[in-house]
Amino acid sequence: MTAYSRKSTGVLVIGAGLAGLEAAWAAHQAGAGVLVLSKGACASDAVLGFNAPVGQNDSPECFAADTWIGGWKLGNEKLVRVLSEDSRQTVSHLEALGQTFDRAGDDYHLLQPLGCSVPRLVHDRNITGRQSMNILREYLRIYHIAVEDGMMAMELILQNGSVRGAVAMHTHQEQPPLCIEADAVILACGGSHLMKNSTYPLCQTADGFAMAYRAGASLVDLEFIQHEPCRCVWPKPLGISTTLLAKGGILTNNAGERFVLKHYAGEDAAPKDILARLIAIEIAQGRGTEHGGVWLDLTGLHEAEIKENHTLYYERFLKAGIDLTKQRVEVAPAAHSMMGGVAIDECAFTGIRGLYAAGEVTGGLHGANRLGGNAGSETYVFGRRAGQAAAACHPPETLEQQNIEAALRCCKSITNGSQTDYDYVKTEIRSILSNAVGPIRDAQTLTQALSKLDGIAAELESPGADQGIIGRQEAKNLALTGRLACKAALERKESRGVHFRSDFPQTDDGWQRHIIWKKGQRTDDYS
Repeated sequence: MTAYSRKSTGVLVIGAGLAGLEAAWAAHQAGAGVLVLSKGACASDAVLGFNAPVGQNDSPECFAADTWIGGWKLGNEKLVRVLSEDSRQTVSHLEALGQTFDRAGDDYHLLQPLGCSVPRLVHDRNITGRQSMNILREYLRIYHIAVEDGMMAMELILQNGSVRGAVAMHTHQEQPPLCIEADAVILACGGSHLMKNSTYPLCQTADGFAMAYRAGASLVDLEFIQHEPCRCVWPKPLGISTTLLAKGGILTNNAGERFVLKHYAGEDAAPKDILARLIAIEIAQGRGTEHGGVWLDLTGLHEAEIKENHTLYYERFLKAGIDLTKQRVEVAPAAHSMMGGVAIDECAFTGIRGLYAAGEVTGGLHGANRLGGNAGSETYVFGRRAGQAAAACHPPETLEQQNIEAALRCCKSITNGSQTDYDYVKTEIRSILSNAVGPIRDAQTLTQALSKLDGIAAELESPGADQGIIGRQEAKNLALTGRLACKAALERKESRGVHFRSDFPQTDDGWQRHIIWKKGQRTDDYS
């Protein structure tokens, strides 16, 4: 039997980004004991702001309509309603904890993300996510809520169809695995660096998607992977906000043409999904820049808009030797966020007793495309709901030793004298997926990718390395999630939102439904 240490808690939160910290706060407020696991870097630090209907010309109904229409009428209507109604509470909740937001006189200073019909993005300068995380982390410190940093959740512990905790390993493998017994588990481990050059940290390896699937939860909408339209590709990969297009930023190809104007009145009028596709087409058809992008020109904006309202981006580029007020930059689409993930209800419940999920690890809310600004809203709103619901979960029976040992099998070293470079395997998986599930897909490429991923997955299940337990599990998680994403993209024989099939370029009303995967089967029982 594998040696391990053991802890117990009321609510185990896997992930320490905004969704996880909000969940921990809410669970503690509800009276539960809480333990948080943090694997490493998260995307929440880059959250510019979040959508909330606090403007004079806005309302929850308007917010819900924008989200529903922007998601190509495929988002779960119950989740959309919860997001639009609860996001107002996020503003007052964070203000009560000490966060301040930019104002224009007596009103909030609101930005207008792509896809929003009115300005709606509440923000604390452009470091909202970072500030929220600092505030929530400080709350956890004051109330002695433990955060175990540098810990990867390897597998959920199952007992009689319920989730009863998780086994985790230190990311440097210097200590034995940790078994954490819990009344309830909240997956809040974010999205995934599923493709090369993703905007997300490399340590995000689809762990939450894979653990939930293996535990019997449903995964929904995995074919919908949003690409950030404008990511700098030279001199180094750097993120930049598309909210700057609404301030006067323009896009041109190598001939100086504002190609988006062939389809829309302005660059800011194109939804994210279509904008990424239009840029990808320009590059693919030979009208791109020297380094494989198109030109983003912000030099016509007032300097204060960039230097003061978008300080994070201005300083980021300045450190790379680029002054956005004077120089245009080469940008291209980059794999960003996953619309799909673990299916949840309005209380963030997965349908598996004891298992809840919040943030980007979940699916169903956004449908086929996510509005700019809704990522932040989602983490706060459903993080709180997950924490509240999980705190009320109390299993009727004691955790049995045999179920702990079953979960610990993934932490066992496999020895046959050989070693595998799992970093190389992960890079290979990401390269395959970049080619298959980018902004433009087709059946041949998807089929070839699926065949390659099936082969990699099979190799990962066979005895291989005597070291690299964490790397092996990360590769398995990426391969599993990538295979399901390819299968879903292959099955959806139409184009909708961020899913564009060049061999099925039209939207088909018959496909206004979800593709759902449950361990070993395809289901259609999500509503």
